[in-house]
Amino acid sequence: MKKTLLVLPILLAVLALAVCLTVSASAEDVIHSGNWGILSWKLNETTGELTISGTGKMEDFDVSSDGSWQVYRYNIKTVTIKSGVTSIGQKAFVGYTELTSITIPDSVTSIGEEAFAACTKLTSITIPNSVTSIGEGAFLNCPGLTSIVIPESVTSIGYRMFYGCTGLTSVTIPNGV
Repeated sequence: MKKTLLVLPILLAVLALAVCLTVSASAEDVIHSGNWGILSWKLNETTGELTISGTGKMEDFDVSSDGSWQVYRYNIKTVTIKSGVTSIGQKAFVGYTELTSITIPDSVTSIGEEAFAACTKLTSITIPNSVTSIGEGAFLNCPGLTSIVIPESVTSIGYRMFYGCTGLTSVTIPNGV
């Protein structure tokens, strides 16, 4: 009986320590970063925030793209592209099923093919007046997208841009397209 009474406080102390360690470890942000071509990226995996910065064109992506933020695609909820980035690469965010919003700066002039295809939770996007072209299938299969305004600066949009966007109720396309 005395052994049982002695063991119980020790077990409770170990359990309390384990809980404290778990809470303190989860309170810290998990940060990943790297370079993709000439651009830099930083991901706060805890919050799901991806920030892309630098000056110049974003590289295109394909299934063999590694060394970028692509490996974390299912953790990314928001994307902020900083001023200086001039394009959004082909398939840059394809299949980001948790992505809800993206901030695009006025320095971006083009959005690549299937850049946001299959971003099922993306509900809206603001395309700046600096963009002149949007690639084929840029928003393909984005059922959460409800409205989009294509600015007057855009002169061409690709085929099947809104195919599978079943929630889309409002699209504004300029006369010059």
